[in-house]
Amino acid sequence: MKRFCALVVIMFFCSAKANIILPSILNNNMVLQQRLAVTLWGWGNPGEVLKVTNTWDNAIDSATTNANAHW
Repeated sequence: MKRFCALVVIMFFCSAKANIILPSILNNNMVLQQRLAVTLWGWGNPGEVLKVTNTWDNAIDSATTNANAHW
């Protein structure tokens, strides 16, 4: 049972690691006009899912990286 629990913990931490890269023009705490359509882009592991939440209505948008690691 201890081995199973350890395996689950290891799998969780391995799968939780994201490799999302943003271009330098996009960064933490940047300000965007609310309710305006904005195009974001970046790179990650192929097939990785990225979720973005805005602060004005808590809507969640998502993207999945393609085979070339672009999203």
